[in-house]
Amino acid sequence: MIDDNDTGFTDTNNNGMADNAESTPALDTDNNMIPDYMDLDSDGDGCADVIEAGFVDDDGDGYLGLSPTVEDSMGVVVSAPDGYTTPADNDGMERQTS
Repeated sequence: MIDDNDTGFTDTNNNGMADNAESTPALDTDNNMIPDYMDLDSDGDGCADVIEAGFVDDDGDGYLGLSPTVEDSMGVVVSAPDGYTTPADNDGMERQTS
């Protein structure tokens, strides 16, 4: 996480986001008006990102593990056996960065 401990980070409006990144549009790979970081199927192929990354979605709702998820005080899901390892690229698609 980039934050005020990192060289060059400034947040003059105190919203938690680096000022020089605020005008950068959020990526929306499938153009469904939901930014990828919030989209459960960011490429729009009908397969949830959690599954494409090789993790468990026991109830098929697009969220890690069973729902409702349980998080610890840091927001880490503790009700699923996986999800905190390097995700697999199971669909073979490269991520576009622009």
